[in-house]
Amino acid sequence: MAYIYLKKWKHCKNEWKFEKLRQIWLIDNLLSSYSISDEIFPIVLEYFEKCRGSARETLIEKAMELMKKAEAEEDEKDKKELMKTTPYKRARQVLQTLSPSEEI
Repeated sequence: MAYIYLKKWKHCKNEWKFEKLRQIWLIDNLLSSYSISDEIFPIVLEYFEKCRGSARETLIEKAMELMKKAEAEEDEKDKKELMKTTPYKRARQVLQTLSPSEEI
């Protein structure tokens, strides 16, 4: 369902309708490659690029939390492995997309 929602948003704006619950699901699952495929992830980033308010704050907080977890990892091997994961890479992309450049 999220796939159809995003495809309509991207390609058929006249058929697309904002759905709060769908947006919440996207926020909650943004970093998971199981829930949101690599194919659709760039569209999700584009969808959230101009978001404002609590949605934007929540996305930044989730991404920052994951980044801080990796940075706090004391074992260098574990730290490097965490930095290779899809959620970590997506968190970086979210921050690069949503944060002012001086905050990254």
